[in-house]
Amino acid sequence: ETSPAIPAGAFPSSVRCAHCHVNLRISSVGAYHCPRCLAAIEVDSDGSVRSASPPFASPIRVTIPSQADFVEGLQAFLVSIAHRMLLPDLSAEALRDALAEAIQAVIDRAYGGDGAQSIQVYFSRSQDALVVHIVDFGRPLNGVAPPPPFPICRERLDAFEIRVNPRGGNILKLVKKR
Repeated sequence: ETSPAIPAGAFPSSVRCAHCHVNLRISSVGAYHCPRCLAAIEVDSDGSVRSASPPFASPIRVTIPSQADFVEGLQAFLVSIAHRMLLPDLSAEALRDALAEAIQAVIDRAYGGDGAQSIQVYFSRSQDALVVHIVDFGRPLNGVAPPPPFPICRERLDAFEIRVNPRGGNILKLVKKR
């Protein structure tokens, strides 16, 4: 899509994102990403402005059985989303590994290995991060003795939290910034 051109020599300037309508400050000719929807925006030397669609609608919800066999496919899906968001490979790998650790803790600790349960995973984006929420309806992980340590989540993510789901179970939040 194209937006109205920026008059020659009018930098810095402001442009409205064609997709989410947030105002963006443009300092010069070049490539930008909308901080809200991550749409790609290009400003050419003649002042013309083009934009491409955001990488994905947010949030995306996936429900999997509480079985380890499904974790690998979920990890591949997460890496695909991370690459569409332009997360560096190391950040995508850290989030992929943390996802596996968190899902396995839900399977083992919250559900006690019961593969007949389900796990909901939500993928969303913030201005500069990919956020994953893992929701289960098992035993609270904070009440399990000993509580899972989550070394990958705690060491390789920008933010990690576990809270009790008000409807029972847990909500785990994994955040990795660009």
